[in-house]
Amino acid sequence: MSIFNNKDFYPTPPDVAQMMLQQVNVTGKVVLEPSMGKGDLVDVIRSFSPKEILGCEKSDELRAISRSKVDRVLTNDFLELNKNDVSHIDCIIANPPFSSGAKHLLKMWDIAPEGCEIVCLINRNTLQLDYSKERLELNEVIKTYGTTTNLGEAFTTAERKTHVEVSMVYLFKPITDEEDLFDFYFDMDSQHEPNSDIEGIMPHNNVREIVNRYVGAIKYFDEVNTAQKRMNALIEPLNSSYGAIKFTAKDRDKNEFTYESFRIELQKNAWSVVFNKLGAEKYMTESLKGDLNRFVEQQRNVPFTMSNIYKMLQLVIGTHGQRMEKVVVQVFDWLTEHHHGNRFQKEGWKTNSEYIVNERFIIPYVPIDVNFSNGMPQISYMPNHRAKANIDDLMKALCYLTGKEYTQKDSIRDLFNYGELVENCEVFDGVNKDAEVKEGYERLESTVYGATKTFIYKKDPDYLYQINNNSHQLYRYKRWGKWFNWNDLLDVRIYKKGTVHGRFRDKKVWKRFNQSAAKSKGFQLASKFTSDYRAKGNEVTLF
Repeated sequence: MSIFNNKDFYPTPPDVAQMMLQQVNVTGKVVLEPSMGKGDLVDVIRSFSPKEILGCEKSDELRAISRSKVDRVLTNDFLELNKNDVSHIDCIIANPPFSSGAKHLLKMWDIAPEGCEIVCLINRNTLQLDYSKERLELNEVIKTYGTTTNLGEAFTTAERKTHVEVSMVYLFKPITDEEDLFDFYFDMDSQHEPNSDIEGIMPHNNVREIVNRYVGAIKYFDEVNTAQKRMNALIEPLNSSYGAIKFTAKDRDKNEFTYESFRIELQKNAWSVVFNKLGAEKYMTESLKGDLNRFVEQQRNVPFTMSNIYKMLQLVIGTHGQRMEKVVVQVFDWLTEHHHGNRFQKEGWKTNSEYIVNERFIIPYVPIDVNFSNGMPQISYMPNHRAKANIDDLMKALCYLTGKEYTQKDSIRDLFNYGELVENCEVFDGVNKDAEVKEGYERLESTVYGATKTFIYKKDPDYLYQINNNSHQLYRYKRWGKWFNWNDLLDVRIYKKGTVHGRFRDKKVWKRFNQSAAKSKGFQLASKFTSDYRAKGNEVTLF
């Protein structure tokens, strides 16, 4: 099949690519090209000597052509890219599909780290005919954070011609926090051992095992690579046109590992294991995950040693309070931006207050994939979602403010995905048609490996009841559209379109959350219970 049968494939003309690269300085920087095509734009980017080019391309045919032109392919479909994997990039240079330009450019804006510059080509009609919420939102982002330049019919002399008018969009993601979490001294001696006074954070043997496995794998890489080359040299003359055999090491996106790329990916995985063994789920907010990825990518010369692991853990734990105060503000902004009067043209909800998070709120864009199989919400996180915060960050913030301990079992996924064993029920061997079924009760029969059981249980309409075929026990699962208690701090319910409705269970917690956010943002929240109630000014009435 010809690559030009792809209706969205329009290679960037060299003169247009040069014009795009005049908008930003990519020399020595990390650049993302989210729709590589066959690499026409990548070729021009490479001529400006960037530090690294990362890419995505959905088409298998086009990706096979352009893969070798970039340093790393992050994922096939850019819209599924996890923003934590690009928290270290400096620029995004893009010529996305004309048919979905708004969606792609909004995705670029949402995954771009602070300080990132974006230059993107887009169908001019996408900006002029802003009849959808998506296009309205994009125009508001451009109006606030960027500029557009009309290039006219820039593709009339291109390899694939079109008379579509094109605009060039430039965006800059503002820097709100100059302080880098990991702007901290780390030991550059790869043999350094930790002091005994800091080993209480995590067992010494656990850390040593992780480091030894990491160091061992790095040492073996050269041996494996040498053996791989010898093997390929031996079998090369034996390969035929019917099929070639080649030994190689590749990552999940089929990029061949170099020593350096293997070391970086292994170090990311090792850090993940460190935090898992620490039980540090309460510390791992979305912003911290991005900070950690950026640290590993940018501080490649920092050795992965026991000493530096302890320093990192001390830093993360020691700055937890400061970081959670920022998370409170992020979640506050995330919830209040969906008010019908906010400046971005997003879906608005009357139950949200303009200046505070109301006692009841709605989240229309939730970073979870809600799969309603058999009437039950089955939740799996979608890292590509355009939300600014993770819904679990809201619970982590509330736990921090109330002094509750947060564990993985407090996640919204655990709340909905796992069934509850129904213990208070009658169980009969075989089919028991004579057993009395009282009002409000139900009968359920199941046969597993030839053995039949009859269950009679009291029905709760908020739950769906099923028999586990492995254990032959009765479980109940939460239904969509019903209210459920989440960690004694919130009541939540999920609807089919993916919206989450929430309400605070305790007015004191609601008040503390808003007051904490207001303090960090410099707001003054008046209360009818305080002496300053009459001094309205720019204050917002909380109660």
